[in-house]
Amino acid sequence: MKRIRQILIAEDNLADLELIKSAFEEINLYSDITIVNDGQEMLDFFEKGNIENLGLVLLDLNLTK
Repeated sequence: MKRIRQILIAEDNLADLELIKSAFEEINLYSDITIVNDGQEMLDFFEKGNIENLGLVLLDLNLTK
C-alpha cells in the first residue's frame, strides 16, 4: 500500500472523479482525499490554510466558478 499526504481533487464531473478514484485504487494509492466541485470551493479550501499536509492537487482546468 502506498500512502502520500493529503490529495485535493478539484473536479465537477462525477464520471471523471470516479475514474480518478479507480486509478488510485488500481495502483494501491491511499490517502486523505478532499474533493471540491468548483473554483470557489477550492479557493475556500486554500483560504482556510488546510495545506500543511497537502501532497497533490488534481485540477480540472475547465472547472466552473
